[in-house]
Amino acid sequence: MRRAAFRIRVRLGHAVHQSPRVLDQCLQIDVRASVQGTGVVIEVHDTGPGPAVDAVDGVGLRNSRERLTQAFGRAATLALQSAGPCGGCIARIDLPLSTLEAA
Repeated sequence: MRRAAFRIRVRLGHAVHQSPRVLDQCLQIDVRASVQGTGVVIEVHDTGPGPAVDAVDGVGLRNSRERLTQAFGRAATLALQSAGPCGGCIARIDLPLSTLEAA
């Protein structure tokens, strides 16, 4: 479980480091985690510009998904969505509890 927590902290740290830096605007990042059913859901909300409407997965997102799969199995997922019309992004990571207990 400690290795899993460390991996998640590394990913969150990377997300903060890669967050957009907008002049004259305060970027807020909110991290929420909860147990839902047989898994853990981690959501990272930010107040940045959000993903473009026509955005496609880039190398960083593909690499993050691959690393999640390697660490936690195929049931682990990572999804991005817009936080709403005012901007922002929500990154949602779903991890099965069984893989967290084994990590």
